[in-house]
Amino acid sequence: MLDNDKANGLAEGQTVSEDFTVQVSDGRGGVTEATITVNVTGTNDIPSLELTRDELFVDVDGTPDMTGNITDGGTALGDDPDAGHDLHYSFGTDADGNPILSITDDYGTLTIDPDSGDYTYTLDNGRAAVLAQDQTAQEVFQVTATDKYGAKSDPVDVTINIVGTNDAPVIDSATGKNNAGTLAFSDADATDTHSLSIVVNGHEYPVTGNSVDIEGVGRFELSPKDADGKVWSWKFTADSKITQNMRTDESTDVNFQFKVS
Repeated sequence: MLDNDKANGLAEGQTVSEDFTVQVSDGRGGVTEATITVNVTGTNDIPSLELTRDELFVDVDGTPDMTGNITDGGTALGDDPDAGHDLHYSFGTDADGNPILSITDDYGTLTIDPDSGDYTYTLDNGRAAVLAQDQTAQEVFQVTATDKYGAKSDPVDVTINIVGTNDAPVIDSATGKNNAGTLAFSDADATDTHSLSIVVNGHEYPVTGNSVDIEGVGRFELSPKDADGKVWSWKFTADSKITQNMRTDESTDVNFQFKVS
């Protein structure tokens, strides 16, 4: 009877022979011997696979490596009962049956070395900037080990966790003429909410209810012009304390800044 556990080490088509001697005796000293040869032929066994790390973490605000990239990775460790088989690693195969060694998602790229099994996720900061402070996105991929005869291990999941950071909003444009104009700003963090302030002489005055009154300066009124609330129209009306003593043709400047938080 074959011991499968011991025979598993035989590769596809590999054959070993075992000779056994059978002896027959008549009980009176007559003995006959015959040799029986048993040939054991191996078959291909499916490899197994485990990962040193099944979860990777990349922080948009993390420390870059020597190449300037933010990365994290691990190693796929395959095992094949068939002795002498080299395994190759991939993220499965494409429509033509070729191994997939690189996958790019919404936030970066996952690659794997087909020989060593080392896999690395490299963050694309430009695309990952849409994640707000502590917002986490997850991507799940599957790693597979394949032997030279095409037998594949069960796929093993590797989960990528991408953690966002806070990006400051940027004022793209601010225009004004005849005490009115527009303000436009942007923010890489897609889910952030924002507040507006007017800064006069180094003092910050928050805009509430789409307006702000500044004693001795005047009133600023703002109205959103787009659904995202990142383009605003503004209008300024000077405080009567400034205008009441001015001649009809006289003017004065009010210097102010917009601040977006």
